[in-house]
Amino acid sequence: MIRYTSVKQISIDEFKTPFEMHLNKSNRWVQLSEQIPWDKFVGIYQKVMSSKKGAPGINGRVVIGAIIIKHIMRLYDRGTISLIQENPYMQYFIGFTSYRATPIFDASLFVTIRKRIGLELFEEMSNVIISEAIEIDRLSHFDMSKDMAITKDQGDDLDDSNKGSLLW
Repeated sequence: MIRYTSVKQISIDEFKTPFEMHLNKSNRWVQLSEQIPWDKFVGIYQKVMSSKKGAPGINGRVVIGAIIIKHIMRLYDRGTISLIQENPYMQYFIGFTSYRATPIFDASLFVTIRKRIGLELFEEMSNVIISEAIEIDRLSHFDMSKDMAITKDQGDDLDDSNKGSLLW
């Protein structure tokens, strides 16, 4: 007996998702979210924010979390927003209490954030993030290096026979 359900018979509203289940506490984003000193990072970020002018800003944890995801995963701006939109673990990491199917913010906001933060504050945040990341990696089982690309120094044992030409 062959079973087949036509795509025309299932509406998107009837499709069940796993989001009704609890998140796995051993997931790397859940573990990392518990180890990052969010108050310290947001405090640095808030130095450039005005509490008296402009529209209410985006939650500092959302912004900092998105920047961390962007750099750990080595993504471009739009890719970061899309990945966070699709991933409930990343949404938990940036501080959401429930899954949201909408983008966290427009990808063009990354440009504004980079301009507003400036080089000096960005370096301060980077130094704190790097020192905290080293400490987190040292004290925990969270292996941050598994998302990083292999550099030439790290991968001397890799086969280097290609030399840049395409193999067909």
